[in-house]
Amino acid sequence: MMTRNKCLSKIGEIHKSNKSVIQMSYDIITKGHGGELKVNTREGEYAEFIIILPYNP
Repeated sequence: MMTRNKCLSKIGEIHKSNKSVIQMSYDIITKGHGGELKVNTREGEYAEFIIILPYNP
């Protein structure tokens, strides 16, 4: 699982308010729901966020 700091470092320089939203989202996904947040990026082209949540019927 990716740590919050590693996740944020992968997306590079972003606007401060967006960074706060991503930090909060990471905490909700990982700590609140036991899930994962993965990031695939290509600088200057895109950032793809993959959210994986456990399924408990």
